[in-house]
Amino acid sequence: MKNNPVKEKFKQHLESYEFLSSSKIKFILNQITNIPKSFFDEENDWWNHYAINNSFGETLGTDWIFPSRISIPKLQKYLSLNKRNEIQVPLKEFIPQYSESNEQYLPSLTNILYTPSTEESASQGQPIIILKEFHGGLRVIDGNHRVSQAKEAKLENISAYFVNEEEIFEFHLFSSHYNEMTRKAFRIFVDEMNKYYGDTID
Repeated sequence: MKNNPVKEKFKQHLESYEFLSSSKIKFILNQITNIPKSFFDEENDWWNHYAINNSFGETLGTDWIFPSRISIPKLQKYLSLNKRNEIQVPLKEFIPQYSESNEQYLPSLTNILYTPSTEESASQGQPIIILKEFHGGLRVIDGNHRVSQAKEAKLENISAYFVNEEEIFEFHLFSSHYNEMTRKAFRIFVDEMNKYYGDTID
């Protein structure tokens, strides 16, 4: 990774934030830029993962966004072994995480974000899985097709399992160690930013 221009630009970007110490910058940089080959191999198995995009801001037209992938098979097995109760969730609580007009991310701490789809679900009838993120946001990480179909059918509720991000970390439900550490790096970034500005991410 020496003399890597992308790594150097990302380093300069992180250094532009007053709220990041040199030790935090070093940690984030090492976690994000030491990408193993297995990370790229996961793209051949994309349907078994849910990728959460971690945004570190942008500079000079570059969006510093790095994904952390959660393993859906690992998560489903975890929920099955722990016999999680299903919850009936009103479909009116779900909103698209991208606007139709400009495809911009729509953050929300009160609604459940999902990605609309016109494809037929192969898991019809199974509960969807909703993740509560560390900053309080809610998103569908398994079952976007089912939510879309339920809305199309004008149903009132849909069955769901809820899982929080702490469980994802505690039981190593990311698709790899790299994905787990990338998310950890992002959490540190957000925590330091919130301490500095005395605010909470939306």
